[in-house]
Amino acid sequence: AGGAPDLPEGLAIAGRVDRLRVTPDRVLVVDFKTNRPAPARIEDADASYVLQMAIYALGESEPDIHPDAYVHPDATVIGNVTLRAKASVWPQAVLRGDSGSIEIGERTSVQDGTVIHCTEIHPVRVGVACVIGHNVHIEGATVGDGCLIASGSVLLNGSVVEDGAVLGAGGVISFNGHIPARR
Repeated sequence: AGGAPDLPEGLAIAGRVDRLRVTPDRVLVVDFKTNRPAPARIEDADASYVLQMAIYALGESEPDIHPDAYVHPDATVIGNVTLRAKASVWPQAVLRGDSGSIEIGERTSVQDGTVIHCTEIHPVRVGVACVIGHNVHIEGATVGDGCLIASGSVLLNGSVVEDGAVLGAGGVISFNGHIPARR
């Protein structure tokens, strides 16, 4: 409940809004999903579309999303999450940096339905140019550069996937597990 905030020029909201935080350079929205289709390329998106991405502040922690990164409106990014340039997060993916931090490297794709979560002890670090496949679960793990984590895989706390490694579809890496670099 509350009054309507002053929105940046050209921005309109249609739908349910539970909490809205307006700053001079962005709008953080809780429980808002747009019915607008995603642009083919983020470069083709108008400013109001980019401002409507499902970005959630959690206390004082706000996601840090590079202007060239893309978050689909049906994805959710919460709290202490960093997305580097040209990273992409697709529908129904959830990146929840509530008690630790999540960092997604440049040109990394986090695909549909993936859940990435961290703890104070086990942050999540995903390197540059990785593919995190559909319905992957990453819980407090480290993924090096150029890795493929295939659909339905699970990486548990403290696990490490070194540069260039591949985890096949449905693979599970247990607590503190390790996949060496691909040679």
